[in-house]
Amino acid sequence: MKKFALMITAIATGLAMTSCLDSDDNKVTNTVTRSYAKCFNTVYDATTGDIAINQQPKYTLTIKSTSKGENSIQISMTNVKLGDDIAYTTFDLPDLPMKVTGTSAPYVEATDVRPTNIATPSINFSSIYVSVLDRYIHNSSANTNEFYPVYTINFVVNNRYTVTTYPTEIQYFGETKSTATASGSVFTSSDPRYAITFDPDKKTASIDITSAQFVSAMPKMNMTFPDIPFTTGINSLEIKSDAVTPTIAGTPYPTFPITGLEATINTRQASATLVFDCNPMSMGDYHVDASLSYLLKQNK
Repeated sequence: MKKFALMITAIATGLAMTSCLDSDDNKVTNTVTRSYAKCFNTVYDATTGDIAINQQPKYTLTIKSTSKGENSIQISMTNVKLGDDIAYTTFDLPDLPMKVTGTSAPYVEATDVRPTNIATPSINFSSIYVSVLDRYIHNSSANTNEFYPVYTINFVVNNRYTVTTYPTEIQYFGETKSTATASGSVFTSSDPRYAITFDPDKKTASIDITSAQFVSAMPKMNMTFPDIPFTTGINSLEIKSDAVTPTIAGTPYPTFPITGLEATINTRQASATLVFDCNPMSMGDYHVDASLSYLLKQNK
């Protein structure tokens, strides 16, 4: 039986955990507020070509929906550093129309947005994209629902600074394929869950895999690929290492050697790719390819 299952809540359609109801001429408004602080920003400066990391920004999203299908979001940002000229600033943006489709992530996409809390016209959000979805992962062994929200925040300021926000921990699901080098046979599993945890200070990431199984003869186990360097791009992030020794319960296991590891994170696409080569317990050489997303494509 699968250990984890997903529950999705479209927060802008009145299904969130908390809301307040106001009545105005039979018009009901649901208001939901979500705050995100366990994250960091990458900031690309188009003038200099530099990419910097801004730690501990905070985003507060106030999402409103009405019985008439009118949806909007108000975005407040604090501790946002763009450059030496715009450092650790607070931006309050006006209500922006939000699109909602079923239980997919509600989102807003807008251009030429000016903060309401800044009097001068020197700051302009050339473009902004924000999506947010409540996601609960049911842990059957503990019989608990764990809250792992999904959100995407990307924006460009003054046609110069491109900002991409990354949660310090991202939970992924997906299909993992292992191809035997010798025979070309393929083993596929959709059971593993991948949690990627970032350390922006060290510029490293650790990949925790729940129910890891790369070949059929390998028992399912929980393992970690620890302290892998990452580099930042304009809109994506890459984790890469020539050789990794996995750990299990904190103990290194050289009998599961990992080589050629590469992972690419793209929050706008709500996906990640992960590839590596392994020889688990001397059972042969395998190439592993994991195509990851925020949501389970199927439950087993």
